[in-house]
Amino acid sequence: MSKGKLKNQNVIALFNILSTIILQGLAFFSSPYFSRILGTANYGIVSVFNTWVTVITIVFFVRMNGAIVMGITEYEEEEQAGYQSSILSLSILIFIGFSILTLVIVAIVNSSQLLFVVMIIIQGFGMFCVMFANSKFTYEFRADLNFYMSVGISVITIVLSIIMINGYDAKNNYWGRIYGMTIPYFVIGVFIAIYILLEGKEVVNYTYWKFALPLAVPMVFHGISGIILSQSDRVMLQAMQSSSVAGIYSLAYTFSNVINVCWSALNNTWVPVYYDNTKAGNISRIKKQTKNYLELFSVLCVGFMMFTPEVYKIFASEEYRSHSSIIPIFVVGFYFIFLYSFPINYEIYHKKTKVIAVGSTASAIINIILNYVLIEGWGAYGAATATLISYIIQFLFHYFAAKYVVKGTEYPFSIKAIIPYIIIVSVIGILSVVGIEWYVRWIIALFAGGFEGYRVIKRRAIF
Repeated sequence: MSKGKLKNQNVIALFNILSTIILQGLAFFSSPYFSRILGTANYGIVSVFNTWVTVITIVFFVRMNGAIVMGITEYEEEEQAGYQSSILSLSILIFIGFSILTLVIVAIVNSSQLLFVVMIIIQGFGMFCVMFANSKFTYEFRADLNFYMSVGISVITIVLSIIMINGYDAKNNYWGRIYGMTIPYFVIGVFIAIYILLEGKEVVNYTYWKFALPLAVPMVFHGISGIILSQSDRVMLQAMQSSSVAGIYSLAYTFSNVINVCWSALNNTWVPVYYDNTKAGNISRIKKQTKNYLELFSVLCVGFMMFTPEVYKIFASEEYRSHSSIIPIFVVGFYFIFLYSFPINYEIYHKKTKVIAVGSTASAIINIILNYVLIEGWGAYGAATATLISYIIQFLFHYFAAKYVVKGTEYPFSIKAIIPYIIIVSVIGILSVVGIEWYVRWIIALFAGGFEGYRVIKRRAIF
C-alpha cells in the first residue's frame, strides 16, 4: 500500500460515515427548501432531469469507472495511474461521439428541448468524472479525498442553486436548480479529468483498452438496469399520472435514500477491505466481518423506519406527506440492494460482468412490466411495490449466480446467515406501513441502536 493511503479500516469508515452525516444533513435542510420553492411540478421536472443525467453517466461513458477495480486486480500498483488515465481518455472519446450524435438528433426532432439536453450532457460529463475519481479513491483507500470532494460539491451546488433559483419566476425556477447543479459538476469534472490524465500520462494504450472495454460494456446494462429499478417509477408516474405525483413520490424517495447513502458509505469501506481479504485468502475473516456488517445495516434500517413518521413531518411540507407510509417500502427495497451487493462484488472481483448484466437486465424488464401493471391500480404505492419485488428478484438471481455459476472459488456469503435478517427487516417494514404507536417504535429503535452500539464498541471495529 503506497504512501498517503489510509490503512486503518476504522479511519476509512470514519471519513465515509462523516461524509454521509454531512451530506445527509445538507440534504435534510436543503430538500424541504427546494421542494417548497419549486413546487411539486417543477420538483418533478428536476427529478426527471437528474434521471437522464444518470443515464448519460452510464451509457455515454460505457460505465468505464467500473473497470478501475478490475484493473487493480489485474495490474501491479505502479501501472495503476497509467491504466486509469488511459481508460478515462477512452471513455471521454466515446462520450464525445455519443454527445454529438444525440445533439444532432434532438436538433432535428425537437429543437425546443435542445438546451435541456445540453445541460443533461454537460452535467453528465462532470458527474462521470466525479464518479471516476470516487472509484479511484475508494479502491486506493483514500476516503479522505472522497470526503473533501463529495462535501465540497454538495455545498457548492446547494448554495449556487439557491442563488440562481431566486433569479427565475415561479413557473421557470427549475432552471435555477438545474444550472446550480450543472455548473459546479462540470467545472470540478474538468479539473478531475486533467488531474488524472496528468498523473497517469497515458492517453492511448490499446492493451489497457482491450482489457477494460469488454469488461466495462456489460456493466452498462447493469447500470441502466439500476436506473430503471430506481428511477423508472418516477418517469412512469409522471407519464401515467402527473408531475405532482412524481414530485411527491420523489421527495419520499429522497428522504428514504438516506439509508441507501448510509449503505454506500459502509460499502466504500467494506469493498476494498473485502477484496484485500479475498486476495489474501482470508475467507474465515470475510465470513466474520459479513455477519457484523449484516447486523449493523439491519439495525440501521430498523431504526430508520421506527423514527420516520416524526422526522418526515419536519422534512416535508403538508402537501408532500400524503404518501409518507410508502417510505418503509423504499427502505426494504434498499435493504435488498445492500444484500445483492455481496454477490455483485464477488462477481466483479472474478470479472463475471456478463453474468451481472444478464441478471440486472432481466430484473429491469420485470420492473417495467410490474410498474405498468401496479401503477394503474395502486399509483405511487404500486410503483414502490414493483421496485421492491424487482430488487428481491435481482438479489436471488445474483446470489445463485455467484454461488453456482462462478466456478473455482468458495462463495463466502451463506443464505442461512442472511435469512434471519431479511425476516426481521421485512416484518418491521410491514408493521411500519400498517402503523405502530410512537412509543413502541421508539423503544424498538433505542434498544436496537443501543445493542449495536455496544457490539461495535466491544469489537472496536465497524465490521
